[in-house]
Amino acid sequence: MSAVSNLFLEKKIRYPVHDERLYRCIAIAMTQKRFLRSSLKEALYNSQLYQDFHQTLAEAGVAAWRSGYDPDSDFKQIKRMVSRAIYRFLIENGFHRYWDYESK
Repeated sequence: MSAVSNLFLEKKIRYPVHDERLYRCIAIAMTQKRFLRSSLKEALYNSQLYQDFHQTLAEAGVAAWRSGYDPDSDFKQIKRMVSRAIYRFLIENGFHRYWDYESK
């Protein structure tokens, strides 16, 4: 049994897929939200855009997988693709590039 199959048995996964490369691309995309300021995450949550933000991250992971990126060797390219998707999402929803310098 593969590592991904074991993950399905152990815990519930938000975006269950059966291709390990796709799963890892989505996982790389999802971890990028850790690097956003908490004030920005709170603003996304308060404006009811947090679910859309999660969907954007998943889409960026799928786009990286469709582009043929390998999570082992192309981590930096996947991360850049996801960062561009995050930036595009924030701009489209009225958030400025430099968010609230005082709060974290």
